[in-house]
Amino acid sequence: MAILDGRVDLEHACFAGARLREAPLAEMPTDVEVSVHGTHIAGILMAQPASGDDLVGLVPDCDAISIPIYWSLDGASCPQERLARAIEQALDLGARVINLSGGELTAGAWSSPVLVAAVERCAAAGALLVAAAGNDGCACLHVPAAMPGVLAVGAMDRQERPLPFSNWGDKYRSNGLLVLGEDIPGPRAGGGIRHSTSTSCATAVASGVVALLLSLQQRHGAIDVRAVYDALLASARPCEPARDGDCQRILAGRLDIEAAVRRLRTETAETAAITPSEAGIAVPSFCPLPAPALCSAAPPTTGVAASDVPQPTSRPDSRAAETPDEEKTAMVDHQEDSHEVQPVAESDAQTAVAWLEAETATVAEPAGIQPSDCGCGGSSGSVAASQLIYVVGNLGYDFGSRAMRESFAAEMDGNPDDPNNLLALLAEQPYASSDLIWTLDIDGVPAYSVRPEGPYAAAAYQRLAELFAGQQGEYANVQRVSVPGALAGQARLSNNRELGAICPNLRGLIGWNTQQLVNGALDGNGSAEHRQQLQSLVDRFLYELRNPGLAPTDRAMNAAATMAFRLSDVLQRQISASLALDTVDVARSRFASPGADSWDVNFVFFDPQNVFERARQVFRFTIDVSTELPVRVGEVSSWATFSNPLR
Repeated sequence: MAILDGRVDLEHACFAGARLREAPLAEMPTDVEVSVHGTHIAGILMAQPASGDDLVGLVPDCDAISIPIYWSLDGASCPQERLARAIEQALDLGARVINLSGGELTAGAWSSPVLVAAVERCAAAGALLVAAAGNDGCACLHVPAAMPGVLAVGAMDRQERPLPFSNWGDKYRSNGLLVLGEDIPGPRAGGGIRHSTSTSCATAVASGVVALLLSLQQRHGAIDVRAVYDALLASARPCEPARDGDCQRILAGRLDIEAAVRRLRTETAETAAITPSEAGIAVPSFCPLPAPALCSAAPPTTGVAASDVPQPTSRPDSRAAETPDEEKTAMVDHQEDSHEVQPVAESDAQTAVAWLEAETATVAEPAGIQPSDCGCGGSSGSVAASQLIYVVGNLGYDFGSRAMRESFAAEMDGNPDDPNNLLALLAEQPYASSDLIWTLDIDGVPAYSVRPEGPYAAAAYQRLAELFAGQQGEYANVQRVSVPGALAGQARLSNNRELGAICPNLRGLIGWNTQQLVNGALDGNGSAEHRQQLQSLVDRFLYELRNPGLAPTDRAMNAAATMAFRLSDVLQRQISASLALDTVDVARSRFASPGADSWDVNFVFFDPQNVFERARQVFRFTIDVSTELPVRVGEVSSWATFSNPLR
């Protein structure tokens, strides 16, 4: 087994005697906080029965290798390319199970070509990648969990209800399992035990079960990773609509180990008489099975290769008493006794990341692969907010299916793919706007769909049609569209590509008329050459807004740019003075009211004709992105600076 995570604290007592080693790396992580998540996940799998910590892993006799992918407190993230290299390294070292308790929230499950190649190699090498579905509490996808051939893992509580923060989505209906992820014990980096509630923990439990089933196969024949993958998904207990409500939240179903073992019995005659308990697949303390007898089954005395192990346990009566105040103060406490049990309400890794963002956040960058620790307050069980978004792009449309395209074609003159023909039809039948899949395109490529909902959906659809009309023709007056809102499910295009669906906030659905901005800067004067120069400055400004719009820094930057455009004079003064945009810096604001999520967005302009002698102009917007429609805090600040432009 390979564990791709933060560095593991191998000095923790629970790993004494474990066949767990760390892969050699050219650059090794050194920050202790980065070890919090990796140590916990490794302990769920590999904690030794004789450690004295009242903690035993699911597969303590397994051969495992830790491959650190989170190297420092740079946001505890890992680029997809680094993850791909780690997967390749795990395969080269012979791993048959690769645990990734993390992922990256992306639109339409987009992934880099190198990661696609690495994941495809897993299937060819007879290995299974097990990855977290994510903790965003929305119909949204993480990679690599949403990629073909990967076992995606969502989290459920002890009553087998999906935890509020556990992601769902169309792709997870075919490759996702719901596994217990509530209050799972594991070692704390530096000593002691911690408890965590997350899809990270559920993923580790699922990886352990996969390893046990492979060991069961190994005892009675050859290992067949694909057979185990198929058995787990095919035997999963499906959604019960009367009980569960929205079946999407159950993914492909709940993990059912008994049924998976029964399904694998058909592989060989020997396995037909083996029960899960005899196979060493009993999980007493945090049992993901429906049968209580399995949860209390004694460890087998004779065993199955790596499966012949005691069950993971953590004595419930060994936990310290919990109160709300204690939960708050137990999040990051590095001074406790090394064997003191202190449950945490929020992961230490997440707390470290939040601290880092507050101190060093800069220009928005791709989020990268991140640990899937709970973003909802850990064991508190509070519901995570839907994924907010604020993105800037151009509107497009898709019919979703050939049948829908033909229905539009039957009611219009000419090609339905011609925007002018579509707009003529919408002028006669404005209600037809809701039958289209409106898309928000970035650089000409659909990035999201835009799907209004609620009592004002009709007005929002009409607004989309108006903005789209403004983009057409030689004298188009809409060059960009700002779309704030929240991700709400997915939409499938006619080419079968799936996009995240934005439920837009109608008040913030705004079109950009850059021609009007240039005209205002010229004030009726200026040559065609000057006009072209000013338009180039505006285009450079728009170029900076090419981002997914999901991270708080993205949302703050896009909202501030939209506000700067609407104020108009902020930009007009710069382009009329022939100043060009140099940088857009985003940093956590040091002044924020309780409950706010405020960011300072600095637009820095310079004179390209006089770089060294003319002062640079800085305009600062402070934006609170805690709500669906970001708001400006205070007035716009402006000052001149002579900081080195060649920094």
